[in-house]
Amino acid sequence: ILPLEYLKGKYIIFWVGLSYTIEMASGASNNIIASSKNYRVLTWMVVITLVIIVVSNLIFIPLYQITGIAIAAAITRIIYTLLKVVYVYFKYGMQPFNINFLYISCIAFFVYLISWWTPFLGNLYFDIVIRSGGIAAIFVILTILMKISPEINEKMLELKSKYLK
Repeated sequence: ILPLEYLKGKYIIFWVGLSYTIEMASGASNNIIASSKNYRVLTWMVVITLVIIVVSNLIFIPLYQITGIAIAAAITRIIYTLLKVVYVYFKYGMQPFNINFLYISCIAFFVYLISWWTPFLGNLYFDIVIRSGGIAAIFVILTILMKISPEINEKMLELKSKYLK
């Protein structure tokens, strides 16, 4: 869809998207720490993050130019997120991950491989609609069959009983 001169930007989008995905998956660690009596810990984590972003920028910008900025930012965001998750785990015994997170990650990787191996269908817009729909369908079907989310399976049973009488 984008012109060729924007092709370098795909790795920037990848690194920034990866870091935000990891942050999103980490749960409410930031809110837990911020609303606790130990809220000052976040200040120290931000200081550590500041050091990491400066050092990682010094390393990655000369190596990868604008993509290096995205890599440095992603590394910094991921480390900051992991610091918060680890702190909440050791301080409060809470963590956002369970075995279902591993299963859903495996499904996502499997679906990604399918999308990677699927040949281009000719028309760009037709390809986007068909491949995206197929990938989403495979993801949802595998998630339901593996019973990863009780809420999703319950909703599917509800829809099945409503529409397939």
